[in-house]
Amino acid sequence: MVDENVVYLSPSTAYRVLKEKHLICGWRRDGKRSREEHEQAQRPDARWASDPMHVRVGRRTFYLVAFMDEYSRYIVHHELLWSMDGATVSLEAQAALETLARGADEGPLATPAIRSDNGGGYVSHEFHVVPGAWGLTHHRVRPHCPEENGLMERANRTLREALEGEELTDLLQAREVLARIVRQDNEERLHSALGYLRPVDYYRGDPARLHEARRVKLAAARHARREANLNIRQLTLPLGKKSPKAEYAAMALMHFRPPWNPIYLAKWLGHRDINTTFKIYGHWMAKEPPSSYLNGYSAGTASENVM
Repeated sequence: MVDENVVYLSPSTAYRVLKEKHLICGWRRDGKRSREEHEQAQRPDARWASDPMHVRVGRRTFYLVAFMDEYSRYIVHHELLWSMDGATVSLEAQAALETLARGADEGPLATPAIRSDNGGGYVSHEFHVVPGAWGLTHHRVRPHCPEENGLMERANRTLREALEGEELTDLLQAREVLARIVRQDNEERLHSALGYLRPVDYYRGDPARLHEARRVKLAAARHARREANLNIRQLTLPLGKKSPKAEYAAMALMHFRPPWNPIYLAKWLGHRDINTTFKIYGHWMAKEPPSSYLNGYSAGTASENVM
């Protein structure tokens, strides 16, 4: 909403507000191994991940095969398949590689490494031919270590959660639903791992410029809120026909940060206003407005305002 100029809140503030209203669950800290620096993709199309997911359509089970860019979490290609044989998966890999940007020599500008599990379609000879023809490398995760392909596993979980409210009746309708979900995930959903930007912003955009634009907007909104709060507080102070020294006391308490020293402040204002200063100070520390103690105060009547 910051990008659309709807509201200006930092991610930490939004998380705190939602947590106070019990709208989100706290983070579950676990002991899983995090990826090392050299294992993470540092640019778009540096490494792709792929992993099949079972999708129930009517009374039949189909296989969703997707290829995702690990750097941006952008799903470059997906398809709902009847089977996971080598020839079928290799055709989808070829379709995914066709999406790569081309240079003047019609060659791909990037050569992503492909990471997958050890499913039958990925270990087949037909699949190995496709990366080899494009000059790419194919890395398979170690058996029984799905966390090595955790980014794709998490993307499949997101797609599966989005499918929970959908009723898939036939293959054509299921493909249309999946295309809509993938498009929303790529172009609308804000990913926390991307600094709450969209995958398309990282894949084909300039994330540094967008983060800087957000920072400037948040800083401007923070400054505007500070000015608005100060103006509101100043307007509530009775600075009309009151004693000048009482006005100085209220203004000083407004602009000096705590802790205040009321005795020093009273000496600065004059001995006649020491009781008024103490009363304003005490109720200010209790987060109550001091205006009630300044109402009706006039010059030369300090003793009349003392309880």
